[in-house]
Amino acid sequence: MRKDELIIEIDGNPLGFNPLNCSDYNGFFLSQFLFFNLKDGVNCDIVTDDYITYNIILYEYLVSKGINSVHYVNTIIYYYNGKGYYKCFAPFIRKVKGIPCIEIVNRQAFRIVLWFPFKEFKKILQSRYIIPSTEKCFPVNCGYYKLIEVNNNCIKLESREDYFKWSQIKLVNNTNPIVTKYLYENNKVDITCHSNFSPILESLIKANKVTNKGSLLLYIYIKDTVLADIFHLNKKYILENIKINFGQYLDIIDSFFIDEEFYSDVIIKPFIKTKNKKYKILYSNYFPNKEIANICKEFYLERGIEVELVEVQTLEQYFPIRKIFDMYIGVAYAKFNDYICYCLEYALKLNIEDKKKFVRALVERNFFNLHKLLENVNGYIPLALLKNSYYINDKAKDIKVSQFGEISFYES
Repeated sequence: MRKDELIIEIDGNPLGFNPLNCSDYNGFFLSQFLFFNLKDGVNCDIVTDDYITYNIILYEYLVSKGINSVHYVNTIIYYYNGKGYYKCFAPFIRKVKGIPCIEIVNRQAFRIVLWFPFKEFKKILQSRYIIPSTEKCFPVNCGYYKLIEVNNNCIKLESREDYFKWSQIKLVNNTNPIVTKYLYENNKVDITCHSNFSPILESLIKANKVTNKGSLLLYIYIKDTVLADIFHLNKKYILENIKINFGQYLDIIDSFFIDEEFYSDVIIKPFIKTKNKKYKILYSNYFPNKEIANICKEFYLERGIEVELVEVQTLEQYFPIRKIFDMYIGVAYAKFNDYICYCLEYALKLNIEDKKKFVRALVERNFFNLHKLLENVNGYIPLALLKNSYYINDKAKDIKVSQFGEISFYES
């Protein structure tokens, strides 16, 4: 093992390597190594006086890499036109005669005008989805690292900059916690996977464990409206059960608008008769999906509703089939570095009238109304934020993984 090689464990190879069409967390995580997203005060200035007009001025460092304002505008317009997975910001951009107010000022600057003041838009612009792309929307791959090898077991990256401490980064693909324990104890991995912690790892050296607030959001989707209503009306009861059993690994939440100030009282409703059938809950085999699915199953069984659990091992198996099941346990990830991202993302699933109420509440900063609108969005019911927990060895002790999965990989 090279001394200048950093080895990070991940819980699966990305489903794709193009952030413009990325749909999974590992692809999103990988993009920070390969592409330059906008970072205010690091590679650009994002300036606004009124939270309506945003001016983005690129630093000379980006320009020296062959990147200009056109490349970022290409990407923003791509999403604005409804392509890709990063669409939550599009409704905020003002249109004049059907044309979005996105202006290229010069090669080093561009401007965006919104419909109304929205101070979180600065964070939206700094998402790892906003990367430079060509006119035909192919990513401009000129980030800190370049991809040199991909196989089923690992991904290898090589630094483009001679002064980086880590000239190579290896992302090791593993979901077995027993293997994780072996790899870490034998110095074959420097940082264990932060997005798939297991209780099996609790026996490792406590001093090297890092736990902080996370941003992966655990939810349940329930297709049947009656079953969803039963769940939603008793949600506080279910969440308390989850907290009692798994509170050390997650923080329970009550809405896609994440704010601890609002939390419903316990409501126990009488049994509501449903059609006579056995329902199926799908989940992928990542902790604590199975455990949460079991709690949901027991909740329904107590009310005379038959439920069966179905497990798949990988996300490749999970994604294509999840929508054919009655219920599934899902994990969403923050598309930019603010919890309001979930508020915006799931608001897209509201009906027309509720979308109007959502916009009004957002403009007025009426957090109570935002919370109530986003407790149960067409069967999508939020449950918890998974904590970031990982082990890090002495070789990599100066590296930090943020709550939003950003790693200080380029620091010496």
